[in-house]
Amino acid sequence: MKKKIIILLICYSWISNFLNAQLGDSTIYFKAFIQNILQFHPYVQNLNLQTIQKSKAYILKNRGYFDPKTYYSFDQKLFQTKNYYSIVNSGIKIPTWIGADLKAEYDYNTGLYINSSDFLPPNGLWSAGISMPVLKNLFIDERRWLLKTAKLDLKIAEQEYNAEVLDFLSNAVYRYWEWFEAYNKLLIIKNAKDVSYQRLQATVQSALLGDLPAIDTVETAIQYNNFLLQYKISEAELQNVKNNIQFFLQWDNNKFNFINNYSFYPEQFNSSNTQNILLERTYLDSMINQHPAYKKYQFKLRNLNIEKRFRIEMLKPELNVTYNALLIPTHPNDVIYNSNNYKWGISFSFPLLLRKERGDLKLVNLKIRETINEAEIKRTELFIKANNYYNLYKVYAEQLITINDLIKRYEKMLEAERAKFFAGESSVFLVNARENYLLDARLKQISFYSKLNIYKYLFQISLGQLPQ
Repeated sequence: MKKKIIILLICYSWISNFLNAQLGDSTIYFKAFIQNILQFHPYVQNLNLQTIQKSKAYILKNRGYFDPKTYYSFDQKLFQTKNYYSIVNSGIKIPTWIGADLKAEYDYNTGLYINSSDFLPPNGLWSAGISMPVLKNLFIDERRWLLKTAKLDLKIAEQEYNAEVLDFLSNAVYRYWEWFEAYNKLLIIKNAKDVSYQRLQATVQSALLGDLPAIDTVETAIQYNNFLLQYKISEAELQNVKNNIQFFLQWDNNKFNFINNYSFYPEQFNSSNTQNILLERTYLDSMINQHPAYKKYQFKLRNLNIEKRFRIEMLKPELNVTYNALLIPTHPNDVIYNSNNYKWGISFSFPLLLRKERGDLKLVNLKIRETINEAEIKRTELFIKANNYYNLYKVYAEQLITINDLIKRYEKMLEAERAKFFAGESSVFLVNARENYLLDARLKQISFYSKLNIYKYLFQISLGQLPQ
């Protein structure tokens, strides 16, 4: 009987200690996993290039419409040793935000056959002036519209970047907790296999000594072979999961480094983490309004409203006024200003039918209506997705509570079956059956906990938050 008790103590020791292995520095926790992706994965870096960096480049490009511009031209005609004319025109033009253009020029004309209107003083002529729109382009023009659009496009790009990153992290969440589930199930099954093998050896020895019937060795061998089969399958599944998880982790300077024998592991299951896990759903509507996939439509509408202002501006007649004060240089370093010396002009144009302008305005109004509808569709999709994820999260949270209670009951049933076995009122078959029930329950506990975390983090992502 003493040998019998020792054998049974070995057989069931795994039930209480199979989760006690320590992984040390080789453990990759979920938060570190997410941070690693955000910092090193080339897909995230590429998203930054495709959205934010390109938008910044377009802002720089559109700022160029306000860059000062210098110019110089020289035109001369010489014929039969005669200088027919030499005409010099140079200056600087400065666009301004109010739509006016500031200009400073220097003109110098000489020659025998210069037009009388081009006649200038011997030292040339300086001028400083302004060109100002009075009707069209007064409040907004194309260059102001393009720059404002580029700045809002950057905000849109930031939201698109955040939305795409969250979408990419959704897949990462699945992969990590798939890895977690496969690894922790393997730990359980491996521990059961190892203990079952030790029990088989002890049972054979006990049967040879006559302490146990020989049929018990057959039952114990069946149990061991079942665990061995499960272990081999789980080992292959874990290897495939490891290969998948390396796609998110094994990047060095945007180069993928695949490792056949990947030596890192996910965090280990701790049953104490399954207590009081149910979260409350609060402020769902307001949080969805801050989701980048929805928020980008708000910036798109602001962008379209600016374009609408510009298209309305284009319906106005074009009336431009220019004024240039003429400055006579009496000496290279002296310039005389006289208010009676000036040059000015006025230009007017207006398309009679305005079909292009009215068509552009109509298109903008259609885009606004389309964007409003798209925003509401996206908001509804996010709201439904968040509710679905929360419902699944809640279901698995409740299921985990149930399985925890079920495991406690299975443990009591196993202890009772062991007691009956000691009293000679049970068999190895029944004890093994109780053990299998407990093992299945623990595997379900791992699976439920994995899915609980998947839907917890997907729920956070659906609200526009980084999983944490």
